[in-house]
Amino acid sequence: YPPSPVTTSASTVSVTQGSPISYTITASGTGPFTFGGSSLPSWASVNASTGAITGTPSTPAGSPFSSIVSASNANPTPGTQGLTITVNPLPPVITSAATMTGYVGVPTSYQITATNTPTSFVISAGTLPTGLTLNTSTGLISGIPTSTGTTSVTVEAINSGGNGTAPFA
Repeated sequence: YPPSPVTTSASTVSVTQGSPISYTITASGTGPFTFGGSSLPSWASVNASTGAITGTPSTPAGSPFSSIVSASNANPTPGTQGLTITVNPLPPVITSAATMTGYVGVPTSYQITATNTPTSFVISAGTLPTGLTLNTSTGLISGIPTSTGTTSVTVEAINSGGNGTAPFA
């Protein structure tokens, strides 16, 4: 028998929810090779001839996935390697209204809302009016305004898939 193949492909790959995965199992040694995978997510499959893993995740649920990829030749022992597949969610899209009204000296609050489970919020341009603060974990703007006027800022919602921004007054 020839020596077992050695898998030479990357041990990690990331894909965005709703986008096709781009990953190919590679190997060195005496071919031809037959490629395979185990514990792959249900949406992924391996082309045994090319080593291409194809599929499109519809959700990041279950991510990251711990899988095993393999390359086989005439040797009864395949070359194997761990593969971690991470599915990133789609970036957030801010869905809350673009304005809020507060009154000097009166406690006020406003909840920024966004799709795709943001993990943090920031003011990426501008400054909130004096007396108001943003809870970066929850997206709640709250406080007691201390002056009149209109202030424009850019709010940003962030998750592992990226960020979404929107103007806010």
